[in-house]
Amino acid sequence: MASRANIGQRPGRRERLTKLLPLMLLAVPTLLAVSLWSRTPPSNDKALLSTDAVSLQYLQLWSRARPTDIELRLRLVRALLAASRYDEAAQVLESIPDGTAEQRLQVRLLRLEIHIGQRGRTPGGAPPAPELQHQLLQELEALLSEPLPSEQLTQLAAHSLRYGYPELAARIYQRLAVTQPQQRRKWLEAAAEQALAGGEPAVAGKIFEELAESAADLQQRRQDALRAINAYVSAAQADKALALAKLYAARLQDDPAILDLAAKLALANNQPGQAGHYYAELLRLSQDGLDKRRYAKLVLT
Repeated sequence: MASRANIGQRPGRRERLTKLLPLMLLAVPTLLAVSLWSRTPPSNDKALLSTDAVSLQYLQLWSRARPTDIELRLRLVRALLAASRYDEAAQVLESIPDGTAEQRLQVRLLRLEIHIGQRGRTPGGAPPAPELQHQLLQELEALLSEPLPSEQLTQLAAHSLRYGYPELAARIYQRLAVTQPQQRRKWLEAAAEQALAGGEPAVAGKIFEELAESAADLQQRRQDALRAINAYVSAAQADKALALAKLYAARLQDDPAILDLAAKLALANNQPGQAGHYYAELLRLSQDGLDKRRYAKLVLT
């Protein structure tokens, strides 16, 4: 009899369970949020930057449960960036409240990364909208006023080159020459090269002149001086080019390349007497008969 009674009760239990199941499912997110609220988010950046849907949902749930946790929201933005979800990353970034100076800097850096991602998303390789291009340049330039570490400066230089701003990369390399003095020559040479690529030969000339002044090796000093003189010539700054040529003609005596350049620049600056002096020196140094005759004519000109 008891077993028959139990059998009769089963449908009622099923009905009650069926009614309770939706309520139980609704309670799970709430219980999970409460559980998350009472704990500290893991500091494993690798896990938090995972692009799989579960990890992102986990971070999103965390950020909703702790809306004032700026570091947590910054992690979420990085994770969305890693997943190439730029628009969502931008929305989260704009919702971050004002924090410390370091956190504000991180926001600016992440905003730049978002805009770079959006720029690269243009369909069919089409150029980006002019306003986005201008925005990128402004953000890159603004970040130069910040006390950025060398690693971030290197990234900014790479972005500048990638998006067609060699003159900006040159300025960043000059900053790197200060922050990494042990690699000063490397960064200043890169700065000069990018200044030339960006159509700023006068800037390159100044950098090469600085390198020549600090060069410990005589051959390196000669090479830097020649590059500086030629850069000033390209910048149509003949007076600076001649002054530097005169300086190194005196410092690097008996150097045919410097003397020849100094003589040509003196003639171009309407100083024939000075040019004759340099050609006389070249005549003295020359071992070739044709060169001797040519220099002899120029001395007499």
